[in-house]
Amino acid sequence: MLDNLGTSLKDAVKKLAGKTVIDRVAVDELVRDLQRALLSADVNVKLVMQ
Repeated sequence: MLDNLGTSLKDAVKKLAGKTVIDRVAVDELVRDLQRALLSADVNVKLVMQ
């Protein structure tokens, strides 16, 4: 489970790093990717949504 979380987090950051412009849309996409990764790792929903 932690391996998958680490991979998901790395992928989300790589996706952001690959962008030429980091705007509000890119940051919102990063937040959604991070939330999905945390929820997949069974992190408490209330904690993820803070």
